[in-house]
Amino acid sequence: MTAYMWVRGSTAKEAVKCWYECCRMANTDETYKENGKEKFLNANPNWTEDMYQVIVDCSSSEYNQVFDYGYGISSTMSDDNANEDGNCVTRKLYEYTNKADDNGKQFSWTELRESYSATVDAELKTINDAVVAFNKKNS
Repeated sequence: MTAYMWVRGSTAKEAVKCWYECCRMANTDETYKENGKEKFLNANPNWTEDMYQVIVDCSSSEYNQVFDYGYGISSTMSDDNANEDGNCVTRKLYEYTNKADDNGKQFSWTELRESYSATVDAELKTINDAVVAFNKKNS
């Protein structure tokens, strides 16, 4: 979820080295980790400790995300080509409430939900069935 890179051609090797060391310490030393958590929760007062722990877990190298449920379900929901030709259901759900389509129509969330709920439900059923089959096979 978070990545750092040293841009090719940069001459700031000592600054990059210092930055990486600070990041390493902030993510491995318990004192700094707790301090970072407190700062985050103070800056985000609507977040609970459980919500914070989810983001920490998802950012961990121990967490292996198998599916991106918005964009990784199927080509019907979204894939690279669907984004180009406008047939991506997930993209429509996210974007069409904020802007008008090619015909000038701006949809409400209710309209979009009604239009695509059967498609989303069918795709979710397919992926959930696959997850159940995978778990049965591997348990």
